[in-house]
Amino acid sequence: MRKLALAILVVCLSSLVALGESQQITVAVVAFANLSNQYIPGIERIAVEILSALLAEQQAFKVVERAHVDAIINEIGFAYSGLVDQEKTAISVGRLLGANLICLGSILDYTINTVATNLYGVPVKTQVHTITVLAKFINVETGVIEFSKLTTAEEKFLEAGPIKLGLAGIEKRLLRKALKEFTEAATKHFQEKGLIPGERKLVQVEFDSDPQGASVEIDGIYIGSTPFTYGLEEDKVYMVRITYPGYAPWEMKIKVFEGLRVYAVLRPQETVGSEK
Repeated sequence: MRKLALAILVVCLSSLVALGESQQITVAVVAFANLSNQYIPGIERIAVEILSALLAEQQAFKVVERAHVDAIINEIGFAYSGLVDQEKTAISVGRLLGANLICLGSILDYTINTVATNLYGVPVKTQVHTITVLAKFINVETGVIEFSKLTTAEEKFLEAGPIKLGLAGIEKRLLRKALKEFTEAATKHFQEKGLIPGERKLVQVEFDSDPQGASVEIDGIYIGSTPFTYGLEEDKVYMVRITYPGYAPWEMKIKVFEGLRVYAVLRPQETVGSEK
């Protein structure tokens, strides 16, 4: 029994050493499941995209492109969200993708609490949205959970008569907050173990658009909805694409520097068509 335990320990340690040799861990964000009592269309896919973007931002992680992950999942004919409960199958997906780690997650809870008041004869409601997320990294060689964390994010919005302030995109913002906390904690964990290098210099770039609420992709990966700030590596060139329904896409290559602000004025599709 002692020999077996020692053998398992040696395998785990050798796998961790292998992770650190390249100083960049290849990660496949495989799947998310919505286990809450709230039905939010597409939330699982959004969670995967946000987490992939946040991991890529850390630079120490090499994130497998989503198209490659989807191709393998489709090839084995497995339900997307079902992979969260089928770790062995998910690990197989990670191996086929050449990943060191796979990442699985679940939205455990999404609650909405409402407080109603009356302000100068106007009915006012304050809603508190809270999301709880569990995410974990699994070593594809050993099947060992290398890191896991439960995170919670909260946001409020006001509803005064027909006016709603702050509701648009609230699920994405909550997910981003919760997953950002997970990503930062995971990065610190792997840095302390010496598996990835320390932080590189990142510059906070501001993204905004007219109209606001537009989707922003950087190098083909969804990052968030305007307005927001995002850390990018200084002096590096990125391709930015900003889209909004009914408007022509905005695309531009940017070179990152301190104080950079990306502001896109989007033009309606009709205007673009009439100028041709």
